[in-house]
Amino acid sequence: MKSKGMSWVLLGLLALVPALLPAVALGQSADGTGGAKSPAGETKEDLRSQLDKDLESYWGKRRKVAVIQKRKFAKPGRFEIDLFGGAVPNDAYVNYLALGAHFTYHLSEFFGLELSGAWLKGFNTNLSDGIKSAVAGTNQTFNIIQLEKLSAVAHLSAVFSFIHGKISILKTNLSHFDLYMLAGGGISVYSASEQAPTVATGGLRALGNVGLGFKFFLNNWFGLRLEYRQYITKNTDGIANPSLLSLGVGFFTKGSEG
Repeated sequence: MKSKGMSWVLLGLLALVPALLPAVALGQSADGTGGAKSPAGETKEDLRSQLDKDLESYWGKRRKVAVIQKRKFAKPGRFEIDLFGGAVPNDAYVNYLALGAHFTYHLSEFFGLELSGAWLKGFNTNLSDGIKSAVAGTNQTFNIIQLEKLSAVAHLSAVFSFIHGKISILKTNLSHFDLYMLAGGGISVYSASEQAPTVATGGLRALGNVGLGFKFFLNNWFGLRLEYRQYITKNTDGIANPSLLSLGVGFFTKGSEG
């Protein structure tokens, strides 16, 4: 009777073994052993790889990087003609308006030789008129005589473009610009005053100039130019240092590449 009972117990245990095997396999999948897969049939490596792809796709659309392009055109071997207007505002008694032109030959992207000239027209400042008004109606006689006025300048300068950059306008197109400095020498022309005909004034004087400017290229042949130029010359009062602020337009001739 006992042997028959033991036989039934053993048979019952053997019957439970197949039922326990799936539970053991599921336990191994939960703790990451045995290369287990998720219920959907994907491993942890598959899930991680898909997450990386999703993040890359999400941020890639928001991190669009514009590629910096080359220059729109090459300057070496090309001529540039600039027409400009400007003013000389730093004379106490006379303000000047200027009209002129630059003619530049570009030896390379960075260096060029420039021949420039400008005609200037002088007007009395408010200081001169104010002094006259202050003494008007008194017994004093007062008159301001400008012995000579600057009437023209001409000079040859070396131009060095030390910064080249690009800027995007409304995300439609890239425009190029140059920052440059220059230095050179030439002549200044003074005209004698009609108020003092007996005083020997006027004539040609030596002139030096240094400057800093900005060129903004709108396309392959046309651009804008903003410039500050400091002159050093001599007049009847001694050393003169007129400063010219100018704005102009520039035109480029065709280069070797057309």
